Formats: sequence, structure tokens, C-alpha cells
Amino acid sequence: MSSPKASLLLLFLLSFIAGCSGDADIPEPEPNESSKAVYDQLIELDGEVELDAEGNITAAALNSEQVGNEDLDGLLQLSTLVELNLSGSGIDNKGLEKLADLTNLTVLEVEDTKVTRRGVMKLRESLDQCRINSEFEFEDEDDEDAE
Repeated sequence: MSSPKASLLLLFLLSFIAGCSGDADIPEPEPNESSKAVYDQLIELDGEVELDAEGNITAAALNSEQVGNEDLDGLLQLSTLVELNLSGSGIDNKGLEKLADLTNLTVLEVEDTKVTRRGVMKLRESLDQCRINSEFEFEDEDDEDAE
């Protein structure tokens, strides 16, 4: 038989653990002053945005067909952007050319867009540290998988 004190202690511990298990009390970071305008633009385009603890935009997803090349201009201000998903958007090679200045980009998704193999190859030359996921296959990607 358990004592009432032991039961009360167990109940308290379970309540404490349940209250600590979620991150509901941790506030979402807000965009900082330098990224607020771009953040607002991305949200207006039904985009998804990830912020770091300082409020810098580190990742964005713009997957609507209505997103075009002109909608990428704000992204060029983001030196903290490392991941960008444009799959399903209306961008083409001219949009890819704009992205060549995003030198910190490490992952770019451009499946199901109007970009061509040539456009992706050209951007790969400019952003050699970036993994560009497209519907096109390249020989050196097979080499990386073999290692």
C-alpha cells in the first residue's frame, strides 16, 4: 500500500513533468529590424519563414505558383538565409540568376518550377557550396553519393 504522502508526491511530480514537457512557454522569435520588411513580404506571399534566436531569417519556403522572379528581390538582403525552398513556384532562370548573390545559401529547392537544366548548372557554378535540389541529375551528385 502506498501512503497518501507518496501518492501526493507522485501526482506533483507527474504534473511537473507534464508542464515541462512542452515548449508552449517558449515564445517564438520575432523578426528583427533588418529583416522585418522581408519577413512581412514572405508572409504576405503565403510563405513559411524560420528565424534564429536573434530574429534573422535563416530559412524560407515560397511554394506558390504566383511567386515569380520579382518576389525574390527582398531575399537578396538576407545574409543569414541558408535554406530556400522555391519548389512549385513560378520562378525561371532569371530568378535563379538573382539567387547567385546569396553566398551563404546551403540548400536550395527548385523542383516543379520553370527553371531549366542550364539555369541550374549556371547557379551551381556560382554557389558551389549550395546543394541545389531540382528534377535534373548531374554526374557529380552520383560521385557524392558513392563516397
